[in-house]
Amino acid sequence: MRSAEHRALRGLVRACAWVWLGLIAAPAYADADARPVVLLCALDDSELLARVAGQARDLAVELRALESSPVSREPAALRVLVAERGARGFLCIDATADGGRSVFVFDASTGEAHTRAVPTSGKDDALAASALRETVAIVVRSELVQLLSAVAPLSPSTETLVPQPLAPAVVDTAASPVLPPEAPPSVGPAARVRLGAAWEAQLLGSEHLANALVARAGLSFGALELGLDGAFGLSSALGNAGARAHVQHHALGLSLRVGTRLGSVWYIAAGAQLGLAAFARTTRLSSSGLSATADATTLCGAFGPGLLLRLRLVRGVGLQLGLLLDVVPSAPRYALQRGGTLQVLAHERVLEPAANLGVFFEL
Repeated sequence: MRSAEHRALRGLVRACAWVWLGLIAAPAYADADARPVVLLCALDDSELLARVAGQARDLAVELRALESSPVSREPAALRVLVAERGARGFLCIDATADGGRSVFVFDASTGEAHTRAVPTSGKDDALAASALRETVAIVVRSELVQLLSAVAPLSPSTETLVPQPLAPAVVDTAASPVLPPEAPPSVGPAARVRLGAAWEAQLLGSEHLANALVARAGLSFGALELGLDGAFGLSSALGNAGARAHVQHHALGLSLRVGTRLGSVWYIAAGAQLGLAAFARTTRLSSSGLSATADATTLCGAFGPGLLLRLRLVRGVGLQLGLLLDVVPSAPRYALQRGGTLQVLAHERVLEPAANLGVFFEL
């Protein structure tokens, strides 16, 4: 008794689904006979029929249900069936052995038939089953659009049909229908920190070549790089055999450079620097009758252009070559005073070219 009630209830649900499918599968038209008819046979799945009805809602087509699937799928037999019912084509949804679905399509205008497969994700849950039904409905819609695209309007009241793009035949039904939110757009280039150390040689006088240890810290924003450069000068001697001035040239300054990449490992930047130069002097005498002045440090402003070339060796580490031209307007002079006579021993250059070679680290 209970089994008979279940069969009756299932038949009632299926009948309601078919009625709903016939009512909403197409928009209202003044002349219902003007709509092409497509025969449809499907599984005993009311939810699937509802999805198909929803996808076909805006199409100018009348889906006419068959009570059972035709025994023969041969084009000749289907052509007779379609002609008897006055239909444009025939679609049938079948279950496959792996739990997926297949959509069989017959086009009466061309006499051709084909099958589109919709595989299952292999998961046995409500989400996978819902995704499979929706995918089948989308495939049915795309096939209906193809069937209707060759049908010319039968009356002036018939709306013009715009072909829709084909949906893919194979869809990953395991994917969630809820799409992840898009990542927010990037605001400006990311900042990078670069640290460097180098050995520098600088021409301070006509015969005065000084050496220094250079440290750099830079912050780059895309092509723009702001740096803080410091140099600790090593002692060098100026003068003659009787009197010598031992000088250390220190420097501290800010630099602003604009650079660009040359390929994947080379980088070149040009800019300018502004800072302070310090000349620390210590006098050493070897001749009698002379007296040395006290040690002193002379501070001078300095500025000038610069060029920087980097070669990336491995990720975050590389070599860098710097070419600089320091302009020191008030460069000091070193002199020896004998009585009332002032004898210049050496003087620093106003234009001081320099070159340094070292390594850099990118964080």
